[in-house]
Amino acid sequence: MPPKYLALLVDDSKELLKMATQHLEEKGIASISAESGRKALSLFKEQKPNIIITDLKMKDGNGLWLLREIRGEDITIPVIFLSAFVTEIRDSLFEQGATAVFSKPQEYVKMIDFVFQNSCIVQNTKIEYSCPAGISTMVSFKATSIA
Repeated sequence: MPPKYLALLVDDSKELLKMATQHLEEKGIASISAESGRKALSLFKEQKPNIIITDLKMKDGNGLWLLREIRGEDITIPVIFLSAFVTEIRDSLFEQGATAVFSKPQEYVKMIDFVFQNSCIVQNTKIEYSCPAGISTMVSFKATSIA
């Protein structure tokens, strides 16, 4: 039986993938990972994750290409960017369909918390947890992705 909530992690850093997988598992969220945009697209089509967390710059391409490909298939799945390079193009990412944008490494914990809250909403789980202070001013998401 597939997990109730599955996150797809995309980054060319094996260390970050391992750390994020561990942190998500601690919150009860299953994950799969890819070190490239092309592998991520393949996993997206095969595994049907509930949320995608991607870096912007990777060795074989970039997260923006992945976002466009995913939006061509599914306009509702949350796509979150976690990258050291998002500050200068944050608005552009939102215009092209990003659900949330976090700076790496400063907002890593906020990203994990955001994914956890989204998983609880999607699974209709009671959340006895509050959003970290300031996150509402830093993140935007579509109502359709959490309804």
